[in-house]
Amino acid sequence: MKIIGIPYFPHDISQEHLSSSDVENIIKQNQIFDNVVLTSKLQVIKVSPKSDISIIWIDIWNVQSRSKAKSLIDQCFNMERYITTIRGANINLSVPQCKNCWKWRHTTMFCRIQGSKYIKYNGPHKSKNHCQFSWCCKANKNTNSSHLETKEDEPCLHVFKCSNCRGNHQAICDVLKLFSQNVCKNSLIVNTILETQMSFDIIFIQEPPWSTIYTILSSTSSKGEELVSIPHDPNWLTFARIPTNQSDSPRVLTYINIHISCLCFSLQNDIFYHRDISCISFFNQGSILFLINVYLDSSQLALKYLKDTETNIHNIIIMTSDFNIRDSLWDSNFSSHSVHSDILFNIADSFSLAISKPTENFPTRFLDSNQNSNSVLDLVFL
Repeated sequence: MKIIGIPYFPHDISQEHLSSSDVENIIKQNQIFDNVVLTSKLQVIKVSPKSDISIIWIDIWNVQSRSKAKSLIDQCFNMERYITTIRGANINLSVPQCKNCWKWRHTTMFCRIQGSKYIKYNGPHKSKNHCQFSWCCKANKNTNSSHLETKEDEPCLHVFKCSNCRGNHQAICDVLKLFSQNVCKNSLIVNTILETQMSFDIIFIQEPPWSTIYTILSSTSSKGEELVSIPHDPNWLTFARIPTNQSDSPRVLTYINIHISCLCFSLQNDIFYHRDISCISFFNQGSILFLINVYLDSSQLALKYLKDTETNIHNIIIMTSDFNIRDSLWDSNFSSHSVHSDILFNIADSFSLAISKPTENFPTRFLDSNQNSNSVLDLVFL
């Protein structure tokens, strides 16, 4: 459910925005919430980035008949000097997957495919009959390399193909592959990544190129107006904050493979509105999950913004990017400790994230000059 009708800054004297703890204290004192138990922490967000009206998302324990929720919906109550209303929220049942053809966006009942398909590579047979009908498990003497037949009691060890994204995995694989790189405003690198890294699901870019695509007709200039944009590719969905001027161009960019677009990815500017932070949400198994792409420059503007911004979001599964912080905690070639590292760890801890240690230690930034050593600047928090 959601509570509407209260400003994001309800206090006239102070500029402190409405917090979840304030709302929870008011709810506990109201009689219409007697015998109502909250299942999670309240979430207070703005209707839009430039709006001063808030929406309070609330989740309660309910019985099978939904009697508790029905008794609250459309009820009005006072929250300080404002009259608020409780509304029902739309139910999201996540993205369905057919168990017959293993495609997304429809259930088995509405599948139009006659017969069943194999989950591993979308063959027209059931899983138990794979070795009997599949070409990959049959012996083939005409190939250059000897292709042996899979024995009856042995499992198929050949490469699988997903029926949705054509990747080398099963259609029920629940792993998202993420690629992250600082391209130093080089459009050629971005285009190369988009063309060659199709096996990845998500691409995080730092310092993307904002360049003139072409000139459009203008009523104020005879030379026309320059259309400035970032590289696009038909196989990728692009998520970037719209700049207000040339000096406000975002320095983080997210690409989503169109094969997983059914997960309903969205850029959450209402949570973080900063040129160096990109917060992406998507739906999975009935829950909203978040991905955060961050770029830190020498002045650490994004770090200061995250430190001073109070958020109530949960289910952040990853925060990664080019943090531009050298520290002995993750760089063995560096002997000092940075005060920015403590701030970064406090922010990650507020998101219930911890730094992920790589299986192999190697630099993430390589320098051409021999005077400076390579360094570790890219970190992953899970």
